Amino acid sequence: MSIDRATIISGPAKVTFGGQTFWSKGDITLKPTVSRFEIETSRFGRVDERISDKSIVLSFEPSGRFNSDIAAVLWKYATSTIGESIFGATDSALVIHTVAGRKVTVHNAALTSMPDINLGVGKTIQGNVEFTGLLKNSTDPSAANSYYTSEAETYTGDTGFDTSDILTRAYSAVWGSTSPWNGFNTEDGVTLSFDLTLAAQLVDGLGTIDMTLQELQVTASAIPVGPTVDDLLAKQGINATALGTSVQDASDDLILEGTGVYCAVYNAAIVESEVIHGAEAKALGNTEWIATRTVTAGVADPLFYISTAAPV
Repeated sequence: MSIDRATIISGPAKVTFGGQTFWSKGDITLKPTVSRFEIETSRFGRVDERISDKSIVLSFEPSGRFNSDIAAVLWKYATSTIGESIFGATDSALVIHTVAGRKVTVHNAALTSMPDINLGVGKTIQGNVEFTGLLKNSTDPSAANSYYTSEAETYTGDTGFDTSDILTRAYSAVWGSTSPWNGFNTEDGVTLSFDLTLAAQLVDGLGTIDMTLQELQVTASAIPVGPTVDDLLAKQGINATALGTSVQDASDDLILEGTGVYCAVYNAAIVESEVIHGAEAKALGNTEWIATRTVTAGVADPLFYISTAAPV
């Protein structure tokens, strides 16, 4: 038994999508997904499995580079409407290019999981991101290169990578205009999370050809430092609040800002909190805010805003 070491392909890669190049903190995982259905008979049991749908899922944790163009790609659904196509009318290619000289182009890709945002010293800003590739527009799934193309191509280098773009900041936290929430600290920074619900658009014989936005939930979690237990309980409406009251009654925009980073969670209301009594722990434990939806003149307002500066 023997093996030629040159046949073992390994090494890092970079990802290009939406006009931006992403380097990763760790592994970049490309996972072909093939859905199957079973062919069963009474006499012989399961006799076959056949393909019903195909897709390609790519996931990785970005290196932490941040600017307004990157923000527009990774958190693009702030103003999207319910039922909107996330793949759109025109295919958007995603390219994985390895240092070893292999380039894989996923011809029709879209962002299907927005990364968490980690705001604090000692953390890079993005969590894990996920893209999904589907069948090329106006293409039969049995056609060559209908989902991706793989080819040998010399690595083009790492122009554009700059460690100064990897931001690890301290952030101010402002929730409304009333003290002490109009300027408070946190124990270990703030994490913003984006729960995106999508619906597959299926066509018999073609599989999933698109996905549409069904729901988006935006949350912020942190351990507040500065507000008291009474401040927290009052904001959560434990006393003197009738059942059936909207949480929006105690909501305010949560603004998180550091040099070169501006994040807003609109109409944020506290929905989860804890009070801790112990020898070492601070009295306020993890607290969670949720963005709530408002509608102006029949148009849904955004739940969040992510960029390098406040909107103008």
